[in-house]
Amino acid sequence: MLQQQHVRLIATAGIALAVFCVVSFIAPPTADAVPAWARKYGIECEACHTAWPSLNAYGRDFKIAGYKIPDELEIMDEYSDLISDFLAMDKSFPISAVFKMRPYDKKKDRRARIRAGHESEVIIGGSVNKDFSAWVEFEAEDEFDNYEIRLEQLTVAWNPRPEANVVMGYGPVFWADPYDTLADGGRRMTRNHKGPLSASGRAGQRLRGNSQWVGAFGKVSDRVFYTAGVSAGNNELEGDDAADFYGRVMVDVTPEIMVGGYILDGTNDTGSAVEWDFQRYGFDVQVETGDFKAYGMYMSLTDTPTNAPAGVGEFSQNLGYVEAMYVLRPAGFPMVVPVARIDFLDDYTDLTANLQFYVKQNIKAYAEYWANLSVPSGKDKNNRFVIQIELAF
Repeated sequence: MLQQQHVRLIATAGIALAVFCVVSFIAPPTADAVPAWARKYGIECEACHTAWPSLNAYGRDFKIAGYKIPDELEIMDEYSDLISDFLAMDKSFPISAVFKMRPYDKKKDRRARIRAGHESEVIIGGSVNKDFSAWVEFEAEDEFDNYEIRLEQLTVAWNPRPEANVVMGYGPVFWADPYDTLADGGRRMTRNHKGPLSASGRAGQRLRGNSQWVGAFGKVSDRVFYTAGVSAGNNELEGDDAADFYGRVMVDVTPEIMVGGYILDGTNDTGSAVEWDFQRYGFDVQVETGDFKAYGMYMSLTDTPTNAPAGVGEFSQNLGYVEAMYVLRPAGFPMVVPVARIDFLDDYTDLTANLQFYVKQNIKAYAEYWANLSVPSGKDKNNRFVIQIELAF
């Protein structure tokens, strides 16, 4: 019986992917630009993305400028209604939606699943006027109770100049960072999260975790990006004990090579008998030339108990990953993007291999295989195969 169910699930997934591929062949090779910012400026998604959602150089400048095209500062009236000297409104309401369907999801240690209504996101964001921007993201998915709607991120920024901006909100502390190395969430190319960004240690503090924070960011001389600020611990919704520090610098050594470093340092009360001082720091590299992109990071994680009972000591890990992607553009066929990543997680080494098909720049499907390459002694290796379809408009 279980074998028959498994065969039916595989058949269903195969049919879904086959239909998608047929549509890929008959769809026009050029893509419609329909998310909110593409609608506003009349540009294609590829203007800002190497392959959605990965940002290119123009997209990074767009993000730093407060979701404005780099030369927009003096021509706001072309994209907004200037009601007065003190009020400007977008001509189109800046709302986008993303839908993710997962018709097949099979992990080695569990039964295959159909998660056809996996996740939906609603994003409201963009430039409020010449000097302010905002981003709000709501999400519902099958992992939430009864598909409840949750606020995932909320960010407001004052953007007077690309060199100096003030930002505050709830989300990952490196949200203002436009480079893909520390980005997860909405800019992740794979189903599987980047391993080091998910590492929580003993203090329960993840780089991709949501916190309350206030900081500054900017790009100096078109080559040096920085962001720094103070934050509270992950999931501290009311921002208690906001004494953590985060900082990050990224240097465009050349237009193709970017090198940087980062730090997150603070204290977190996990609610147990132990309070932890935590520190995450490391360096990262991003290489981008034409349709090829590679990036990676190293992280040192240390959690030190401040009131340790007997038997509780310092915890440390060395983590990292390398990821590469290439955009293939065969004549008469939509984009095909292979993505590969290896995560180094102390005693674990994981492989993520992903193949993406873009019917349009904002519509894609992918097949992804994830597996443990090495595990600690006494642990069993695991693997997972997923087919996912994503649409953004």
